Amino acid sequence: MIVKISRDRGTKTRSASARAIVAYICRIYRSEKPRHIGSANLIAESLKGQAAEMAALAACAVRSRNPVQHAILSWPEGERPSPEQADEAARIYLRTLDMTHHQAIWALHTDTATTHLHIALNRTDPETERARKINGGWDIKAAHQAIALIEHTQGWKSEKGALYEVRDQRVSRREPQLSPEVQPAAAARDYEHRTGQRSAQGTAIETLGPLIEKADSWAELHHALAAHGATYERKGSGAIIKAGGVAIKASSVSRAAALGSLTKRLGPMPASDPAEAQQGAARTLSTTTSGPARQELDDYPGLYAMSRESRRKALRSLREQQAEALARLKEQQAKERLALIQQRSWKGHGLLLQALRSVLAQEHKAAVSALKTRYAHEVQALRKRLPAAKSYSEWLSLSGRPDLAEQWRKRHGKPFVRFRVEGNEGATTGFEGLSASHRLITRTHKPEIRPTLGRRIHTPKAQSYWAKRALKAKLARDHKRLDALRGLGGKIMNTSQTPAPVIVPQLPLPAPLPPEKISPEPGIASRSRRRNRNDGGYER
Repeated sequence: MIVKISRDRGTKTRSASARAIVAYICRIYRSEKPRHIGSANLIAESLKGQAAEMAALAACAVRSRNPVQHAILSWPEGERPSPEQADEAARIYLRTLDMTHHQAIWALHTDTATTHLHIALNRTDPETERARKINGGWDIKAAHQAIALIEHTQGWKSEKGALYEVRDQRVSRREPQLSPEVQPAAAARDYEHRTGQRSAQGTAIETLGPLIEKADSWAELHHALAAHGATYERKGSGAIIKAGGVAIKASSVSRAAALGSLTKRLGPMPASDPAEAQQGAARTLSTTTSGPARQELDDYPGLYAMSRESRRKALRSLREQQAEALARLKEQQAKERLALIQQRSWKGHGLLLQALRSVLAQEHKAAVSALKTRYAHEVQALRKRLPAAKSYSEWLSLSGRPDLAEQWRKRHGKPFVRFRVEGNEGATTGFEGLSASHRLITRTHKPEIRPTLGRRIHTPKAQSYWAKRALKAKLARDHKRLDALRGLGGKIMNTSQTPAPVIVPQLPLPAPLPPEKISPEPGIASRSRRRNRNDGGYER
């Protein structure tokens, strides 16, 4: 069994969050109902009444952001607990967490490949009306202990990486067990899942690992690796295996292939022979499937590369066109700014020129922002029209072999198996002609996402909204400033749409005043005035 505690984002009120959790696990507003629903320490008999009772108590915990905990207990495939066992498991969970007198509602779901039990636990103490910390804040630790007790009591199979086990009627920490089987790294697994071909590391684990373990001397080891196009070389304080032009860490192929393990077993590593290393590098490590394989498996890498390359070319072409159009718009805007400055002499009217340039700059910025937004929508539409290349498991499902797709998806939980497709002569071999309903593999359940507490996430949509509001406010301030100037007439050009020929309006300006009637602005001293350092006053 496994356990997961779903963390709430804290965006709802305490009572609303409690109602939402109960409605979700009990499917109150859905036609498909759970197999079994149970509760503890609640007075109401109806489900909606129990949800209202839990929400009312949760609202009293004013110092807690979300006092209702949502936990999921999941059984492995093939294990089907009864409603009575689900009730017993929920009560063991509450007892282990020391929450036997707290409100709780649980529901047993069987709508996925694995049977799972949802538990809504109200951490609010009904006497003190304060939210309690489960196990001093280490609720996941107590949850794993409850899992060990449930497995021991009901006789379920324990997971391979379980943290606790029951020994002598007590829950004890399980000793960490290192798996003797080495699995490929995440990047290698992603490559295999995406392309359907064995990675260099996966092939080395399967082919070269047993050869290294059987070697009785360094010469035998080098000879066996050279026969498969691989070499064993020292690098730094460790060693690497070069296979198929790819350098692989020796300990990632097999635990017995590490330099320290081989040194203890075979003695110090001798200097490598350059001729033998060159002869081994001339060969290549085969990463293809063995045995008779159908033409469909051989065609998949080509179909994958063709689909990916066509999508990349289309996106590259669209971005180049968008970049050219954006450059033309910026060039047109530069001409408009130059025309505004060259339309007349702005001597003595610098304030008006600054206002016009500010308004023009904001309108140019709005035009560029609108154009980039439209380009983003075009790129998004192109991505939807040309979906990403199908992974190997998806391609197997679309080819009419869902059993092989499921086996390929779970291949890392067991020793490596080389697949080959037999039969199914009418299978689809390409991505063309597939209906929209066949573009995605149907999943048995939606994976839950663990949210982040206390963090406000601003999406690009929200950022665009606030940027537009700030831009509108600045434009309004600039236009108000222009209206305050005397003698302002005409209309400022609008460049937010398609660039048009440069048309700068002639703005009537007030007649210049005689020099003797120009007075300094209020609050600003005249240049002819100077400070007298002797008496601290001013004089002409």
